[in-house]
Amino acid sequence: MNRNIRSPIVGVAMLVIALVLFHAITVAAPRAPVTVGLGNPPNPATVAPHPLLSDIRIRHALAYCTDRIALIGSVYPFLTTAQRQELLMNTFLPPDHWAYHAPPPEYTYPFDPARGRQLLEEAGWNLTSGATYRTNAAGDELALTLTTTNAQFRQIWAAALEAQWRDHCGIRLVREHTTASIWFGSASGLSRRDFELGAFAWVGQTDPGGRTLYACDQIPTAANGWIGQNYMGWCNPTASAAIIAANSTLLRHERINHYAIVQTEFARDMVSLPLFSRLASLAWSRHVTGITASATGYTLAGAAQWERDDGGDAIVVGFTQQPDTLFERVSSQWVAREAALLAKGAYYTEYDYDYQPVLQDGLSTIEAGLAQNATVTVTAGDRVVNSLGEAVTLAAGERVIDANGNYVTYSGTGPLAMNQLTVRYRLRNYRWSDGVAGSLADIQLGVRAECAMAASWQRSYICNAIHQTTFGPGLEYTVTYLPGYQNPAYHLLPFGIYPAHQVLSDGRVLADVPAREWPALPEIAERPLSFGPYMLAEWVRGDHMTFVANPYHTPAPKTPRLVIRFLPSSDAALDALLNGEIDVLPGFTYIPDQRLADAAAAGQINAAWSPSPTWEHIDMNLDRYTGVVARPVPPTGGVIATDLNTAITVPAGAVTTTTTFVYNHNAIPAQPFTGAATAVSGFSLQAFTASGQPVTQFAAPITIQIDYTDEELAARSIPEDSLNVAYWDGSAWRNLLPCAGCSHDLVANRITVMLDHLTEFALTGVVERARLYLPLLHR
Repeated sequence: MNRNIRSPIVGVAMLVIALVLFHAITVAAPRAPVTVGLGNPPNPATVAPHPLLSDIRIRHALAYCTDRIALIGSVYPFLTTAQRQELLMNTFLPPDHWAYHAPPPEYTYPFDPARGRQLLEEAGWNLTSGATYRTNAAGDELALTLTTTNAQFRQIWAAALEAQWRDHCGIRLVREHTTASIWFGSASGLSRRDFELGAFAWVGQTDPGGRTLYACDQIPTAANGWIGQNYMGWCNPTASAAIIAANSTLLRHERINHYAIVQTEFARDMVSLPLFSRLASLAWSRHVTGITASATGYTLAGAAQWERDDGGDAIVVGFTQQPDTLFERVSSQWVAREAALLAKGAYYTEYDYDYQPVLQDGLSTIEAGLAQNATVTVTAGDRVVNSLGEAVTLAAGERVIDANGNYVTYSGTGPLAMNQLTVRYRLRNYRWSDGVAGSLADIQLGVRAECAMAASWQRSYICNAIHQTTFGPGLEYTVTYLPGYQNPAYHLLPFGIYPAHQVLSDGRVLADVPAREWPALPEIAERPLSFGPYMLAEWVRGDHMTFVANPYHTPAPKTPRLVIRFLPSSDAALDALLNGEIDVLPGFTYIPDQRLADAAAAGQINAAWSPSPTWEHIDMNLDRYTGVVARPVPPTGGVIATDLNTAITVPAGAVTTTTTFVYNHNAIPAQPFTGAATAVSGFSLQAFTASGQPVTQFAAPITIQIDYTDEELAARSIPEDSLNVAYWDGSAWRNLLPCAGCSHDLVANRITVMLDHLTEFALTGVVERARLYLPLLHR
């Protein structure tokens, strides 16, 4: 996934009840239920800073209290300490990235719980003798909620983190594991900033991007339609200016300098805690040499360098998925792209967060003199690329990026300075696997055909951004793009090549076939001609693909035959490797890591582990959109009152020892709803003894009171009489009303329920369907 994607992740704005929870709560002797009003949706201008996470001392303390090496060990127990160390990240870029800048030592946050405890005490959170969790002067517990998916991987490391913060620093971490559909939904979870601490993964790429993640104008709010991916709400002017500048220049040395500033500020402010890169695995036979392990490159891109040391003439690779096509331009499958590298060849490779030219004759960079980024003057009516990457006619109100990298809205009159790229792309001499030499016609066909298909695939934005293309001399062409097109990957060949001379089985010549037919052509999708070291000799669907050396490629591959065998599962693939039925198992087959480690340790196979581009981290929401309340209640009872829409009354005798009640509010419940009911708001309620044992049953019922407003129901088209309070029984939502001692006061806008157990709850209602009234016609 690209770090700059607008859709991971953005969606349509909707009215969301995001409630502001202030830190002050009170516990008193049992009394009448307290009336607590439901807060309004946060106004970006007035939303309250988070009472804990807005304090940099607490954010730093959380980092120092986190043993990231131990977290890595919880999910990858077979790695050595040194191997775990390689997975650590200190910024949003991995250490081997071309734009990485190591932050100053004081902002690297090694595991130092003593330093963390000191910072928490400075912030007013102390650990009393015999207590497990820290409290402040008001008696509140130091508690935070971590929201993430319910994937087993995250449940494992999050449980380890919960124990670390509790045992080393006295912090209560409330884990909220929800479904991916809610956490990554277009109108819930992350996109609505409905979290305190949020854990998820980004996938790093060769181009760091980052503008939508770290710029001040990319903070999602109700006012801007929740646009942007700066979920932390982090606005550091120095970092924001630098991330914009880094994405407004194409010169690498300038970008490196700008990214250094952003990474330093990112580490200093500690608004997002990088945990570790996920593991990439690669396994191969002890009889195969020449394997290149790179988490960012395609494994088969280097297959021409593989060879056997036992005299064999073939290497067998295991896939757990079959390619849908060899026309890689229209496929999103990783396996399709891997197989196409063998079937056709590579234009360039992408090892270690950088590019290496193969058929392309050098990267067409400005620094290499193969591109220029000139400042030009545009006026109304000119074709340009706007700030969204769309080719448009310049007119009043159009938002564009000027020559200085500023976002400006065009007035409709007068000149405007913008940058315009002109790039010269060159190819090395090549010969197709039928013996015909490569030609300029192949290049022209590629540009024409791929742009003709652009409406249905990802290169449309390139085609639409082209102002002019000139071909020649030799195997090269020059593209002048519209002003405003500033693609960081401008230096890579934008289009593929195709054998313009090829005669198809139906007698037509490929150059004469409309591009819309290409995805179904066997000569394109199943048996393409190759310019690379291998060519496809046989494809038996569901079983294997056989590739042989292309006799017209120089140099010849070191192993003359390569076979891809399709296997039903990753376990079956590893079995085949251990049994000698296959020789190479690429990391994208999701090898069972523990079995792989055991086999490698026993000397049965070779294995390599490296940091993958996918990295886990915890975002810290600097604004209070949701919250958790943790408060001890004695056997004499008490009322937990918040400024949210919920109050909990614990009667005398309900608990036999002082019990901490943990209330965790969510705008959207962690469990999804099905059917007619929808959630107005949700919360979970837990209780624990001083020793940390959960309390799920009570000697006397506790009372939960939920208030609501007419305005919020009207905004959601929910009739008041449809409201109910539902609880999650472990597999489904169940309504509480009607129940003994429960009530719904339509005048006071208040629902009261009595219960003797705790779980996740939600205020629910049924959305009223719009009614259509048709006129009555008389004949």
